[in-house]
Amino acid sequence: MSILPTPPPSVRAIKRGDTFT
Repeated sequence: MSILPTPPPSVRAIKRGDTFT
């Protein structure tokens, strides 16, 4: 999968391990 330059906050949260909606 290609990492988007500016993914949505939700996706960024998952990447970091923080699941905030």
